[in-house]
Amino acid sequence: MPIYILSASIILSVIYGALLCYRPPSVLKTVVKVAATGLLTFWVYALGGPIWLVTALAFGTIGDGFMSGHPKRWLLPGLLAFFAGHLAYLALFMTTPHTPINIATLAIACAVFAFSAGFVAFLWTSLAEMRWPVVAYTGVIALMGATAARLDMETSFVAIGAALFILSDVLVALETFKIDADARIRKITGPLLWALYYGGQLLIAYGFLLGLQVL
Repeated sequence: MPIYILSASIILSVIYGALLCYRPPSVLKTVVKVAATGLLTFWVYALGGPIWLVTALAFGTIGDGFMSGHPKRWLLPGLLAFFAGHLAYLALFMTTPHTPINIATLAIACAVFAFSAGFVAFLWTSLAEMRWPVVAYTGVIALMGATAARLDMETSFVAIGAALFILSDVLVALETFKIDADARIRKITGPLLWALYYGGQLLIAYGFLLGLQVL
């Protein structure tokens, strides 16, 4: 049964990325998007995945529902849902065994925080009343990414997934605050954003389930 749940999630994800992600808000767009990530959440739950992982994916699904609506109306609720999801990921990563701090992990952490600070500075004049919510959100993302780099796991799937997830948030910010709604580049950024976002969460989930030896 779990393999059918995952297969359905991936199929819906491909449909969304190929046909719907760059289209205007609609009921169909919302249903397909939420179903894709909702089934991914259910897959992890059905296989007995960590509660923090299930929680993170669930909040992401809620955020997907908000973000598929009109961006100006639903941006803040969507941001809050994803913020809660990132906190759950942070809790998941912090309660997972870590490797000792070394030059490589320290360099990665510094790079993540430096990039995050520079990116917020780049967005600053476009953020208006969203400045401090974006600062808080970016801080949690950076901390999550730096923590993922130190996970003591036999597979690198989780760390790679976290990196892809962070890159998807970068594209979300660019689409929200820097790229015009009718810009042609959205034909590229839309599918790329979805691939990074869904693929990142899939890799995180797969890595943890692999570690639990349930796959």
